[in-house]
Parts: sequence; C-alpha cells; structure tokens
Amino acid sequence: MSFKKYIVLVIVTVALGAGAYVSDKSFLASQAAPAESPEAKPTEKSIENEAAFQTRPQSPAPKSAPVTAAMPAPNVTLLVGSTTYPAYAAQNSTVLDVMREIASTTTFSFIGREYPSLGFFVESINGKKGADGRYWILYVNGKEASKGASQTFLTAGDTVEWKYEAGN
Repeated sequence: MSFKKYIVLVIVTVALGAGAYVSDKSFLASQAAPAESPEAKPTEKSIENEAAFQTRPQSPAPKSAPVTAAMPAPNVTLLVGSTTYPAYAAQNSTVLDVMREIASTTTFSFIGREYPSLGFFVESINGKKGADGRYWILYVNGKEASKGASQTFLTAGDTVEWKYEAGN
C-alpha cells in the first residue's frame, strides 16, 4: 500500500470512530435525562449518570406491589424413618418428581441412578446408603410399590414411604 492509502485509512477510521463516539454520547444522554431536549448541554450530574450507565447494568423499575405466586398446599406425604415431608404433587407427578421438589426446598437428600429398563433406582437417602443386603424399599399407601420411583405416579392424598430393609 502506498503512503496515501494509509493516510486515507487513518482519516476514515478516525471519522468513523468519532461518529460512533458522538452517537453513543447522544444515546446515553437521552437515556440519562429523557426530559431534556437534544440541544441541552449535559450537566455534571448527567455526565456522572452516563458513566454509571456504562459500567453498571440498569435494574428494572421497581413495581408498586410485588407479585408472589401462591404455593399449592401439600397434597402428598413422604416418610423416611421418623421424618415427614409434606409436598405438593401436580397431576401426573411421579415419586421421583416429588422427591426432587422436596430435596430442593428441605434438608432431604437422595442419590440414585437411572437404568433404561428399570427406571430410577434410589441408592442413598439422607446420606444412608444401601449396604449388607439392605436397600431403600418404596411403599405407597402402605403397600410395596410394584414400580420404581420414576414410574410410580401419585395422586392427592398418597403417602410415600421409604423403608430401609433387607432386599428380597
């Protein structure tokens, strides 16, 4: 490239940069003081606001009254040993869905593994692992479940119980 091309390139770059700078400043000024006319000179306060606008994200305007979603009343119960966990089971919820919800809001915890043909197998509840031929056995309404936690659907009023017992 010749020397003239470099000079033209520098002039174009400076002109584009200055245009972007001026455009950005006018945009920020209109955001900082929307009631001002575009011809108004920025005050010291509006310049401070512009700097703050550039470095901090704007938070949404506060609402007059916070809206909170009402939590549904518990309609199922989970029992583990002597601990009772009331929970809400939406339509078509499984035992596993309810266990995950309870674990997200209480001290209840569990570990398990998903098996493609068997479903979710619980290996540990509240830190107690299956060992020495004893496992966590699922009961629903006092009867041993015929399916696993991910395949047993609940309805309102159900009581789910995990018992630590010898496997069959």
